[in-house]
Amino acid sequence: MDRAGVETLVMNVYRRLDRSRLQFDFAVVAADECAYDPEILELGGRLFRYPHPRTAALWPYVQRLYATLRQQGPFAAVHSHVHHFSGAVLLTARLAGVPVRIAHSHTTNDGRAASAERRAYRSVMRSLISRNATHLLANSRASGTALYGKTCDSDRRFQLVPNGVELADFVDPPPRLTGLRAELGLPASVRLAGHVGRFSPAKNHEFLVRVFEALTQRLPGAHLVLAGDGPLRPEIEQQLLRLGLRSRVHMLGVRGDVAEVMRSLDVLVFPSLYEGLGNVVIEAQAAGVPCLVSDAVPQETNLGLGLVQFMSLKQAPPAWAGAVMGAMDVPRPPFSARKEAIEASGYTIEHTCRRLLDIYAPEAN
Repeated sequence: MDRAGVETLVMNVYRRLDRSRLQFDFAVVAADECAYDPEILELGGRLFRYPHPRTAALWPYVQRLYATLRQQGPFAAVHSHVHHFSGAVLLTARLAGVPVRIAHSHTTNDGRAASAERRAYRSVMRSLISRNATHLLANSRASGTALYGKTCDSDRRFQLVPNGVELADFVDPPPRLTGLRAELGLPASVRLAGHVGRFSPAKNHEFLVRVFEALTQRLPGAHLVLAGDGPLRPEIEQQLLRLGLRSRVHMLGVRGDVAEVMRSLDVLVFPSLYEGLGNVVIEAQAAGVPCLVSDAVPQETNLGLGLVQFMSLKQAPPAWAGAVMGAMDVPRPPFSARKEAIEASGYTIEHTCRRLLDIYAPEAN
């Protein structure tokens, strides 16, 4: 598995398991080794690789998944994080006799055009989820409604499970002379805006770059860091070159130290077109970093620390740039206040683990 929001959440839970009593195995469609694969194997997990259903058709995927569940088990549960496609996964799991079958929604949009074919696919998969899932999980009400329907709250199978963070990683910001600024060769006085996320249409990097362009006209010494990778990265790099901003924007790639990156920022700018939750906004607040986020991000991300400002994407980049400057001067709350807010909201990894283990195997929790 590669480093991304859902994958990181799963790994954080996996590391905390009592693996003498409960073990994770992973069904993936990546043909090559990914960032988390060595750690999974080291912790005793198995990786089962399948042909991608988008390129190899549905039937070969279902056949091999069914064979795995029948021959490599018994499995106590199947936990599917693949949005609409969870319908096919959970049908296969039911046919293979798996008793606990979990659909988990992490987004409000599948990112695909609403063609007639796509609408039919969504309808069929939602029906399969409804018929085959024993549990319907979501990281926010918006993501739950998007996959399970507007009446999901009344379904006894539905639960909100917050994406927990490792609080210990966010205790204090690193000294400005030794953190990310030192790595990038930047003076301690440089104001640093940042974004963490995959280079995909949902994250709206093109708009973010235009906001930063407007910011440099008002704050000429500012720099921007972009952590992550994805299919749109080359396009964004070309945009930066056209605007003459490449030397001021630092592409960090996929990082294993997101907490360190986050703690170094003066502000997180997060203009997503849609989000299931926006877990990096929770992480930023854990680090005490002010956040300027689009109003497409669910309100649940605001922990009441005075660090989150929502803004409409209808506002022009110069307006966003002005708000970025204002956010940079928001005081960083002490760790004790951040810890209390995150614990009260249920966004600790300990809380998430307890919730999930109660579902997987209550006797093991």
